[in-house]
Amino acid sequence: MPVTLNLQSGNCTVAISGKFTFDIHRQFREYSEQALDQPDCKHLDMDLSGVEYLDSSALGMLLLVRDKATALGKKVRLKGATGTTLQILQTVKFTEMFELA
Repeated sequence: MPVTLNLQSGNCTVAISGKFTFDIHRQFREYSEQALDQPDCKHLDMDLSGVEYLDSSALGMLLLVRDKATALGKKVRLKGATGTTLQILQTVKFTEMFELA
């Protein structure tokens, strides 16, 4: 499964693996919204450690989630990005828009 959701003790994590493209947008949106709906979830971690490829639609999905989180007074953190994934995030200046962990 390319997208998983983990909700435990206020820790909300959406993990993506493989190719992060428009093909997974429905599942990504559903899990992100479920996590943001949790009252004890103060931040949403996007675990990108398993992402081997991401495209412009993935970047757009991350921005939409960030906007929704901000409207709810929550933050989105990008975790575990490495290699090409990290290079892309740096190139498009997501390192300035998101907290990276």
